[in-house]
Amino acid sequence: MRFCLLLSLFFFGFAQAQADRIQGTVTDSLSGEPLMGVSLYIPSTQAGTITDIDGKFSLAVDSLPVMLRVSYLGYTTQVLEVNSGVSLNIRLSEAQTTLEEVSICAEKSWLNTTQSASTYQLQGNGWQALPGFAGEPDVVSVLISLPGVKKAGDGSGGMLVRGGGTDQNAVLLNGVPVFQSGHIISFYSPFQPELIEKATLYKGNAPANFGGRLSSVLDIESARPDSVIRTDLSLGLLLAKAYVRGPLSDKTSFSLAARRSGPDLIWPLFKQSFPAKFYDAQAALYHRFNSKNELAWQFFSTEDALKVGGSDIAKYKDTEKGLMPDMELQSKTQERHSSLRFTHTAGNWKFTQLVYALENKNSSALRWTGADLHINSSLQSVGLSGSATYAAKGRWNMDFGYQLAQYRLKLMQVKSEGELVDFIGQRDAEVHRYTESAVFAQAGYKLNSKTTLNGGLRLASYGKSLMLEPRLEMNHRIQDDWTLSAGIARNAQGIRKVSNASTALPFDIWYPAQGTVKVQEAWQAQVGTRKRVKRWVFEGEVYYKQLKGLSEYKEGSLVLQADRLANEMTSGKGWAYGFDFQTRYEGKGFQVWMNYSLSRSMRQFDVLNGGKSFFDRWDRRHDMNVGAQMNITKNWNLNMAFYYASGARYTPRVAQYLTPGVPDPGPIAIPVFGARNSQSLSAPHRFDVSLSYAVQRAKSTWELQLGAYNLYNSLQSFRTEVIERNGKLVFREVGMFGMMPSVAIKCKF
Repeated sequence: MRFCLLLSLFFFGFAQAQADRIQGTVTDSLSGEPLMGVSLYIPSTQAGTITDIDGKFSLAVDSLPVMLRVSYLGYTTQVLEVNSGVSLNIRLSEAQTTLEEVSICAEKSWLNTTQSASTYQLQGNGWQALPGFAGEPDVVSVLISLPGVKKAGDGSGGMLVRGGGTDQNAVLLNGVPVFQSGHIISFYSPFQPELIEKATLYKGNAPANFGGRLSSVLDIESARPDSVIRTDLSLGLLLAKAYVRGPLSDKTSFSLAARRSGPDLIWPLFKQSFPAKFYDAQAALYHRFNSKNELAWQFFSTEDALKVGGSDIAKYKDTEKGLMPDMELQSKTQERHSSLRFTHTAGNWKFTQLVYALENKNSSALRWTGADLHINSSLQSVGLSGSATYAAKGRWNMDFGYQLAQYRLKLMQVKSEGELVDFIGQRDAEVHRYTESAVFAQAGYKLNSKTTLNGGLRLASYGKSLMLEPRLEMNHRIQDDWTLSAGIARNAQGIRKVSNASTALPFDIWYPAQGTVKVQEAWQAQVGTRKRVKRWVFEGEVYYKQLKGLSEYKEGSLVLQADRLANEMTSGKGWAYGFDFQTRYEGKGFQVWMNYSLSRSMRQFDVLNGGKSFFDRWDRRHDMNVGAQMNITKNWNLNMAFYYASGARYTPRVAQYLTPGVPDPGPIAIPVFGARNSQSLSAPHRFDVSLSYAVQRAKSTWELQLGAYNLYNSLQSFRTEVIERNGKLVFREVGMFGMMPSVAIKCKF
């Protein structure tokens, strides 16, 4: 780490010593938003450059004064005389040009990129027009509709990417890891859409600066405040939220946002109960010392609470009756983090230093007549990272840096009361201290106008284990509208969530790679292509992934009574492979799409399922999404989507035998289970629709949104219950949400 720090300081000093340059920022004259990709050109020397994602530029000159030409598509070109090397603040105005008809094809730039078919980027406001639950766009919900990315199920937040679990995705918010990336009301993630500037999902090869997870990386960057105060308000049956952002001074700006679910407050008015609630909050403060240096402070908080009785919304699919009405489950999950990030820009170099602290807590209580059970776990972490990035118009780009994270985990504190004391008793929290660190380097090289190579190397330490993680990717443009990509990468993961059930339970815990619990490893290779035919876009990619060091609880493990949780775990391996396909058609005022995945995910543990391989609990053979978005009129917009997926895997109970009880001589039924995860629930499917009406009044925009989730009320099964009927065991499927209507009013000013 010392080497990386010294190296960063060396380059910092080198950059400071460079000659004078013309530098500054280009922004929109009305909104104040930075403009990326603006062309700056000096005709006398034919030197030029473009602005980066923050609207910044830097251009070397032989002598002053010079004439500088600033141009950007859709904006009025400016020609400026620059007499000194002071930082420039250039504001461009939109060109006042009237066109008879404009045909915009956003996919053209997508196809010309060198990114592979396994990388998706949501940027700007375009993705927010896609269908969302109750008219609320959500970044994770949009990504779940893409091929190779699946939903864990109702009541389970997070994503499943190419045969991996929800814990095998690295979710980063401005560089800080987020462990609670999905709400228990699984239609939403904790990331408010208005706060997102850009979200990038890597299903395959991720750059070397990302690590610590096996399946994917979701990198979310927050939007910068405008140069004027802007406020968004929204109130609906399912959600209420507020957002304000803007300047405090010429150099300082802020943003504040809060959001809360509404059904638990509104449904009781109609004599109905809703068991879950959540809230999200974010705050940010930005201070720009000058054109080169900026300091940003950010705060993030999210909380979920669940209170479920047997007769709430969990019902048997065949009878629609509640189950176990005398039992109650309460659960609360909280996560908070705070971070400071310093950024220095010098020419083509950008240096970043980040420090953060986070805490994730989970508490659960199971109650019934005469008995209480409480289970508590927590995860705390502090982290430090730094990077140096070089980006130029030439063939090369480079990025290198370091990362360090220190964890403190308090796992499975158990307290019991009443009848449970004699059976479960008390258990002190198991405490672990764990460290992860890494150094990385990566580079991209443009071989020619059609072919690009990207390679990276990551040397990471997970506790006492040292792992080398190489990545290599090739992108080739066969034609202007046809690209081919291929890549291979090795990933490792130290901290993981261990579970032995098909749904989230209180003893699903984050556990580090220590002692007998080994580091997880994965090799993944993929080959893909993307082709445009007029208004149609076709994408396809095949992949294969091999995993080892996976962890699960042993069969019959006594987790609540274990002296050490690692003694209840076992290690195994796995593999996953599949085909992802996507096609889209963009017409004038409408678009339609179909996403489809065909996949298989397998596991093998020596002490599970008799040593035979079995389907992973997250295996979904088929997953399909068909949707349409259309502008009915200038003010009316309609979104529709149909979803179909293979049912969740579970281990069936196939028989039972009776044995005398002790001390009560009455018989006790002992269950007998079949092959692990050998059965599937019925395939879930649903149709969602939303209709919105927007109108602009003076300096405000008003929007009315009407929608329905699961319009034809198909119950989404998420687990099974076994009962005895006429001397036979009968499986009954349990579901959560049926049809849910929504109404919301939004105001932006």
